[in-house]
Amino acid sequence: MAPGLCKLQPIIGPNGSDISLFGEYFKGQDASGLNTSIVHFPVAEEQSGASILSWGSYLDAERIETTVHDDAITGLVEGEDTDGNIG
Repeated sequence: MAPGLCKLQPIIGPNGSDISLFGEYFKGQDASGLNTSIVHFPVAEEQSGASILSWGSYLDAERIETTVHDDAITGLVEGEDTDGNIG
């Protein structure tokens, strides 16, 4: 199943700030334990991935913690799992 985002915290902030994404089906680690998911932020020319600071469960949702891309602009934020599914 494709990842699904249901909450961003905080919902607004400057580039370079920390952000938590909540949802499901993130599959943040591969079989060797490496964190391989990416978060896509809209940037001026193309979507670009940001490295994941941490990945895990929080209450009933999965949580990704990352940093807002330095070149991000206002727009759609998406998660990509280890299988390349984007949602």
